[in-house]
Amino acid sequence: MRLTHFSVESYRSIVKAHQLRLDTPVTVLIGPNNEGKSNILRALVTAMTALPRMETRSPRRLFRGDYDWERDFPIHLQDEQQGRVSVFRLAFNLSRAERKQFENAVKCNLVGDIILEFRVGKSECEISVADSHPNNALTKDFLQPVCEFLAKKFTCQYIPSVRNAESAQKIVETIVERQLAAFESNREYRAAIAQIERIQRPVLAGISKSVTKTLREFLPGVKRVKIEVSKEERTEALRRACNIIVNDGTTTNLREKGDGMQNLAALSLMRHSAIIGASGKRILLAVEEPETHLHSRAIHQLKSVLHEIASTHQVIITTHNSVFVNRDAVGTNIVVSQNEASPAKSVKQIRDTLGIRPGENLRHADLVLVVEGEDDRRALSALLAAYSSQIKAALVNGTLAIDPLNGSSNLSFKLLLLRDAFCPAFVFVDHDKAGKDPVAKAIADGVLTKADVKFALCRGKSESELEDLYALAAYEGEIKKYFSVTLVKPLMRGTKKWSERVANCFIKSGQPWDDTTKAAVKARVAETVAASPKSALNAATRGPFDALMKIIQERLTASTSAKKQ
Repeated sequence: MRLTHFSVESYRSIVKAHQLRLDTPVTVLIGPNNEGKSNILRALVTAMTALPRMETRSPRRLFRGDYDWERDFPIHLQDEQQGRVSVFRLAFNLSRAERKQFENAVKCNLVGDIILEFRVGKSECEISVADSHPNNALTKDFLQPVCEFLAKKFTCQYIPSVRNAESAQKIVETIVERQLAAFESNREYRAAIAQIERIQRPVLAGISKSVTKTLREFLPGVKRVKIEVSKEERTEALRRACNIIVNDGTTTNLREKGDGMQNLAALSLMRHSAIIGASGKRILLAVEEPETHLHSRAIHQLKSVLHEIASTHQVIITTHNSVFVNRDAVGTNIVVSQNEASPAKSVKQIRDTLGIRPGENLRHADLVLVVEGEDDRRALSALLAAYSSQIKAALVNGTLAIDPLNGSSNLSFKLLLLRDAFCPAFVFVDHDKAGKDPVAKAIADGVLTKADVKFALCRGKSESELEDLYALAAYEGEIKKYFSVTLVKPLMRGTKKWSERVANCFIKSGQPWDDTTKAAVKARVAETVAASPKSALNAATRGPFDALMKIIQERLTASTSAKKQ
């Protein structure tokens, strides 16, 4: 079962929201502050929370504590005479097996989706149920069994934006209470409680006597005061007496940890509590601003956790962080602006909504290829355009951008900037220490995955560079012309990486080799490759280039397909 659509009218700042599609695993609500994101999420939670209360058979009790007309109905509409109700509509889609269960439980056939509507006013609450198929009607007689069926199959867990140690403490206390309650019928447990009562009895008697004497000094009419702890209170105290001690290198009470640790602990415990309490139901996990107080690495980890949850349940979040936005399916992101909500129409709209201002070269980019330096950018631009008409077109229209690091140590920082600019990135670097170490750090920092990086890796070499993919004949004449150095073939056939082999040739020719010379040589080779890309690659070592070209084509195709959805 899935909640596929939701709409709300006349609730807090939301006068009317478009029908929102929620039939994707993760739905993302984005928008500026005070534009209605949280109100839409709260409205959804309010409606979902009413479902399990249908057993009360009292419509007004369905929203107890969750809906208050004076607070939740739009203030500027409260003086009007007509239509002074908030309207919540939910649409549920059932699997084939669930439809069979529905027919057995409700004694009614279902053709389309279940449409449930709540109309809540100041003193009234009307509930209706319908089949989305126009030729199949559900009468009021089916309302109660339909709602009971939905409540048994579906539940909602709301995780607010304020998540701290107190939130985590309450959740753990609830879990402890739930688990310990199961032991209260155990003979040994009851005997232990009775023993505690016997030990406490003389202590409480002494306190009672002392308090009686003290009160009589001010209230002579007092005859006796008895201090007691009831059996229920004693049992409840034992259930709730717990602390959360976390060892993350330092053993400390969770209350003493940082905001980020408390936030993640509370969020994970809320999720845990929801899942163990769901008893096989499908969960709608509604999370407000999951990024609050979190480091970049934790944000990426949390995104992975939410998507893991979404593989079996539904997740809906509000966010200001581009990490959580779904770029592969733009329409699953809901833009909330001026208290109206509708699916996002473009990446540009999402960027504008999040206040992202990418550089001119990234404004239209659907993919950014991150390379080590300007020489790599110049050479790869020409090579990719020469061998792929699709990539050439993408480079021309700006949907593919090649962005140099100008120092591979800047990789994590660059990826963070691209993430904040809502630009998906792919990394291509040399297979040497200068390339591998920053990649490992970026993966550890949570800003890069192994699926988003390739290396200029040559078989038989422990280290290699982009220049190792080029044919010697393509550039040896230019090196001799500009540096008076012959690239001796025996020296260029070694197992060392390209720059080390070229260094040996320079030294053999009586030319000094340093970082300045190395940069000049690489720049000259890049210019030569860019001028004649079709003849630049070495057939024996060009494999990494072909793999890079293939993955770029695949991602550009996927991006184009996502735009059409």
